Amino acid sequence: MAEMGEYLVSAYLRLIESCDIVEYNFVLPRQIDSQGEIDVVGLNFQERKLYLCEVTTHLQTMNYGSRDETTQKIKQKLLRNHKYAETVFPDWKACHMIWAPTVGQTMTNDLEVLINDLNNIDVTFIFNEEYARRVLKLIEMAVHDIKDYKEPFFRSLQILTHLRMPNRMKLFNLDVVNDQPEAHRTSQRYTPNPLSIGHTVKYHYEAAVIVLRKHDEPLHVEDLTRKLKENFPNLFPVDYNSHKLQATISSYLHVFKRFGDGMVGLHEWSEQ
Repeated sequence: MAEMGEYLVSAYLRLIESCDIVEYNFVLPRQIDSQGEIDVVGLNFQERKLYLCEVTTHLQTMNYGSRDETTQKIKQKLLRNHKYAETVFPDWKACHMIWAPTVGQTMTNDLEVLINDLNNIDVTFIFNEEYARRVLKLIEMAVHDIKDYKEPFFRSLQILTHLRMPNRMKLFNLDVVNDQPEAHRTSQRYTPNPLSIGHTVKYHYEAAVIVLRKHDEPLHVEDLTRKLKENFPNLFPVDYNSHKLQATISSYLHVFKRFGDGMVGLHEWSEQ
């Protein structure tokens, strides 16, 4: 039975990489490995690409025991998958992927050393910010596509991105056009309606996206508040003081920060 991380990878392979066939928990032929499985396998016939994905959904860090045990397990998986690709699909491009939402820098360094030793295997790490970017691609597609692809993870994103608040505002709105939030583009003075908190969160979030993308260094809440008021005065009514704005920013940034750099670099943002 597939788990949610594998459903995510399956959706990505089918909908973004255009794979014709995707299988979970693919059992390797006995001559390759008598007990081995590959978490997710995808085949793109037109491009003759074979995707071999190992997927972990540990939410703190990749962990199969000690650092050495984890590295050795990944090494064994890669060597086994490479043998399968060379034996069964010798004329195809083999794309080895390791997917994990959260991997610490030390483990990432260990795995990079491992990959350098396996110089004949093309491996892509999809960790942390890169993982978030891949999820964001699916979110962006889900916003505009209501077709049921029979992909559980993607269907969940479609449901979430099409939820409507009591005022019929969508829960998610990811469009940022012309480097300006929608409210700043369409009105001289935006006055939030107390019944339309979805508008307020959306416009503040879009403005924060624009400001944060222009700064490599982390911004504290006070700095971000000041820059928002300087750059987007039309977003806030006259009596919208800095204290109220800081409270708003604090609440919604904590909600969105887990999207990481794939959204706006919020993994680097922290309140001090």
